[in-house]
Amino acid sequence: MNYTIISTKKGRKWEGMEVEFTSLPGFRLRLVAIHDGDEDSYVTNDWNITPRNIHHCYEQRWDKEKEKRVKVSKYIGRVTSKGIKTRDTLKIRGSYEYGNVCLLNSLAKSSKLSSRLEEVFGADWESMLVFAMNRVINPLLLKSVQSWTEKTYLSKELTNLHISPKSLSSLLKRIGVGDQLRFFRLLLKERVSLIYDLSFILSQSQSLLFAERGYNKDHLFLPQVNLALGFSHPEKLPAFLRIVPGSVRDISTLVNSVEEMGLSRGIMVTDTGFFSRTNLEHLIKRGLSFIIPCKRNSRLVPQITVLSKNFFMYRGRAIKHTETEAEELHLYLFEDTRLGCEEETTYYTLIEQGKRKFKEGDMKIFGRISLLSDLADSPQQIYLMYKSREEIEVAFNLLKNVMEVDRTYLRDNESLSGYLFINFISLYLYYFVLNLLQKEELNSKLSVRDLLLELSKIYVVESEGKELISGIPKKANCLIQLLGYDLFPKLRES
Repeated sequence: MNYTIISTKKGRKWEGMEVEFTSLPGFRLRLVAIHDGDEDSYVTNDWNITPRNIHHCYEQRWDKEKEKRVKVSKYIGRVTSKGIKTRDTLKIRGSYEYGNVCLLNSLAKSSKLSSRLEEVFGADWESMLVFAMNRVINPLLLKSVQSWTEKTYLSKELTNLHISPKSLSSLLKRIGVGDQLRFFRLLLKERVSLIYDLSFILSQSQSLLFAERGYNKDHLFLPQVNLALGFSHPEKLPAFLRIVPGSVRDISTLVNSVEEMGLSRGIMVTDTGFFSRTNLEHLIKRGLSFIIPCKRNSRLVPQITVLSKNFFMYRGRAIKHTETEAEELHLYLFEDTRLGCEEETTYYTLIEQGKRKFKEGDMKIFGRISLLSDLADSPQQIYLMYKSREEIEVAFNLLKNVMEVDRTYLRDNESLSGYLFINFISLYLYYFVLNLLQKEELNSKLSVRDLLLELSKIYVVESEGKELISGIPKKANCLIQLLGYDLFPKLRES
C-alpha cells in the first residue's frame, strides 16, 4: 500500500512511501521509500513521533498509463507510534436546533425567570417556558408546538415537558388568575417606576365573557378584550398584564390594577385617559407618585400665553417649559415648538376642508402639554419620564404583531387568560434579548428575530453517546462575540 505522509508540524511531505512501524525508544517511525514501483530501490528514514509532531496518512495509487502516482483524497488516519490509527465513522443519531433556544434558556435562568415560574407554577413551568419561547421565535398554533420543540435542543434539555395539543389546552386553563397575580407581584418587588396603559384585541367569539363592545382608539364599536399593561421604565421590562372586559373605560382600570398588584411604592406614568380626581386621590393614598397629563381644557391648566425663556433640547427640538402649582401639586407646562407648527398647519387644513370651525383660544394650546405630578424634580427629568411612555406603545405592538395575541381562536375566558399570560412571558424574554442588543448598540442593525434566526443555524449533533456543537457559521460566531455572552458551555455526554 502506498501512502502520502504529511507532517503538520514542519509542513514536510513524503509521497509514495511504504510505512513500517517499529517500537523503538522515543517512538521512532521507520519509513521505507518505494521509487516508481521499484521495490529494490529504497531508503530508510527515522521520524520522531511526539504529541506536538502530528502526522496524517492519505492513500494514493500508481497510475500505469500515466506512469505516475495519483493522489486519492481518502483520509486513512493518524500516524502514531503503534501504527496508523484509522478515523472512526461518525454515526449521527440526531441533530437539534440549538443556538436560538440556548440564548433564550440562558437568559431565562440568569434573570431568575425560570426559578420564579417554578416557584409559582410548579411542574408546569417547563412546558410554559417552551410555549413562550415558541411565541418569540416562531408563533405556531397549539397543534404544532410539540413538533417544533422536538426539532430543538429543548426536547433534550427539559425533561418534564407535556406539550401535546391536548396537554397545552389543559395547561392554559390551569394557569389561574391567582397564580398570575403571585407571579406579577414577584416581578413588581423590584420595580420602582411603572408606565401604565390600555390596549385591546378584537374577538368575535360568542363564549368569551370578556369580549364586550366598547370604545377604542380606532373607533371600532366591536366586541373586544382590553389589555392593561404595566411596563418598568428603568429596567425596560414588562411588569404585569391584566385582562379587562371590553366595555370598561380606561379611567376606571387604574385603581383596580393598583389594588390587584398590591402597588404601594414607585412612580406611575399614564396617559391623559387616566386623569381623574379619583385616580389621583387613590394613588396618593397608596403612597404612589405619579406623572399624569391634564386634558388641554382642564381648569387646572393656567392660561399662559407665552412660556418662560427656559428650554432644553429633546431629539433636536426645543422644548420650552415653566412650572407652577395646582391644588398642592406640581404642574409642569411644556411647549414643543416644532409640534406646535405641525398642529397649527393641520388645524388650518381642517378648516379649509370644512371639517372644523375656527375657535378663539385654539391657537394657545398647539404644541403644549401639562403634566401634573407630586414630584418636585427638574422639568426636563419630568418630561423625559413622561416621554418614556413610548416604550409601552412598542410593547403593545410587539404583543400584537410579533407574538400575535390578536390572532387567537380560544373560546373561553380561562384559556384566553392563560394564553395571554404565556405571551407576557414571551414579551419578557423578547425584551431581555432586545436589551442585550441595545447594550451593545446593535439594535439599529439587527432585530431580535434576526439574531434568533442567525443563531438557529447552530445545531447540536448527537453521536455515539456524545453531544457536539456543529460548526458555528461565521456571522453567528461574530454576533456571539459582539454580545459578549457565553452561550455554549461544555455539553454533557448523553
